[in-house]
Amino acid sequence: MPKVDDLRVGKENDRRIKIPTSEYNYIKRRHKEGESIRGIARDYGVDKRLIQFILYPERLKHNRELRKQRGGWKRYYNKDEWREEHRKHRAYKKRLLKEGRKRITGIIRQVGALENDEEVEKLINIINNSNSL
Repeated sequence: MPKVDDLRVGKENDRRIKIPTSEYNYIKRRHKEGESIRGIARDYGVDKRLIQFILYPERLKHNRELRKQRGGWKRYYNKDEWREEHRKHRAYKKRLLKEGRKRITGIIRQVGALENDEEVEKLINIINNSNSL
């Protein structure tokens, strides 16, 4: 079977994306009509800072520059926490693969690495039953 780390999670299943880009124009329109940033953030269940970055991209750029001056992401990096989060993410990707919702990119490359015909058949069944293909 393909290694879980080699599988790609599509944008629809990426848990890091809190608000899809398709919603950005709607958020901008709501704010232009007078709705508060805090109210919009509450509706989406995110921090108001994320809404500010969507409305004012120059603030995000400025924030990233300041962060780079302070030492970037390494300042907050904790190896043990990262390892645990990576384990959780691998389990999530495995669950998606089992549920058949996972789109496997580069499938041709992976078929050559399979152990036997039974594994190939399993993989073909997963692909045929997948909604995202």
